[in-house]
This record gives sequence, C-alpha cells and structure tokens, in this order.
Amino acid sequence: MVRLWHDELLGATSGGAREARRVGRWNHIVAAAVDEMRSALDPEDAGDAGTPGVGCRRIVLTGGPGGGKTTLMQELHARDPEAKRWVLAPEAAPMVFRAGLDARDPNFQAAVVAHQLELEAAAVAGPGQVLVCHRGTLDPLAYWLRNGWNEEEFFTLTKTTLDEQLRRYCGVLHLQTAAIDAQAHYRRWPAAHRPETVTEAADLDQCCHDAWYRHPNYVLLTNQGRDWPTKAETAQRVLSQWATEPSS
Repeated sequence: MVRLWHDELLGATSGGAREARRVGRWNHIVAAAVDEMRSALDPEDAGDAGTPGVGCRRIVLTGGPGGGKTTLMQELHARDPEAKRWVLAPEAAPMVFRAGLDARDPNFQAAVVAHQLELEAAAVAGPGQVLVCHRGTLDPLAYWLRNGWNEEEFFTLTKTTLDEQLRRYCGVLHLQTAAIDAQAHYRRWPAAHRPETVTEAADLDQCCHDAWYRHPNYVLLTNQGRDWPTKAETAQRVLSQWATEPSS
C-alpha cells in the first residue's frame, strides 16, 4: 500500500512554499513518492480491480474538462450517501496543484500518479462495494501527451508500465467533454473552475482517449444526441453493469 504522504505534501505549503521549492523540497517528495508508486503497482494489487460483471472493484471516470465527472459522482453520492455500493475517490491533481508543485514540470504528473495511488489505497472498496475514481493513474499521461512529451518517458519517470496501469481498473468510462457536440453547455472560468477554452478542452479529451483506449473495457460516452440526464443515466447503467455480481 502507498504510504500516506498527503500531509507531508500539503504541509510544505504553509509558512514558506517558495523556500521549500527553492531548496529542492519537491524533488525529495516526488522521488520518494515515485519509489513507493513502483511498489504499489504490483500484480496482486492490480488484480484487485476485478472483472466487469464478476466482482468489479475499481472503475475510472476520465475525459476532458466539463464532461460531467464531478456531477456524476455527486449524483452517485446522492443516491448512495452511505457508500453501500459506490466508494468515491476524488481527483488527485488539484490537491497536488494546491501544494505548489509546478504543473509544467514533468515531476508534477509523477506526483499526481503517486497521490492517485494513495487515494485509491485509502478508499478500499469492501464486499459489495465498487471504487469509482475521479480520474485514474493514466490521466496524468493524458496531460503529459497534451504537453507534447514522449509517452515512453512518462513510464520511465513513474517507473511503471502501461500494462500495470491498465490492470488496476476493471473498467474505464470516458465522459466526453461538453466542448465536443455540446459547446453551449461548456463552462469555463469564471463560470466554472476550469481555464481551458473549448478547443483546449476538446484537445485534452482526445489525449484522455489516447491514454486509456487500450484498456479492454474502455467505453466512450459521447454527447451526440444526449442531454445531461440521458448521459448520466447511460453512465450509471454502464457502471451498474460493471459492478453487478454474478448470479448465484
């Protein structure tokens, strides 16, 4: 399991984050996190993801900004406030960003992967439960590709492989950004907490596809012909199908 380094990471922002960065504090934190990431991505842990329809344990919601990931998780929580079925893991990147690490630095994405692993380890799904992750360990690869960086270098830096990352999850549900075929509903700053333009959001959505499409249970849920209630209903149906235990 991944060591909980969330407090250490966020603690560096109080009383002198600039000084922490200047003396290389982040390099130390990220290096330690990557080492633990390597040990966390072992075959047994990856195998806990399960198989759709046969005890699925860990699912990813991915996609460009403004696709409905946050809203869908809110709706899942509203329907299941006691987490009897759905255990929800928040997005890791904003936490790392608030800690002060420069998002333009490749180490930022490595830190996001490590923190994602920590969140998943802390939110283990019990019997009858399924962990739904607001992005997964390959979403940092999408942002990596968006920056024009080489995919192989991502796996070198994170000391992982594509196969290890994919096997962590039994299903990947891609909620297409509203910037594609639903531009009238796309919101950015100041109406929403996202800076991407319509074009940037659509490009990032494609990068999410490029990061995840090799998963054997990758589903792209587009906006064409769907309003949000229809999209959300379809998404929940897909999740429920994956989570269904085999009949006795």
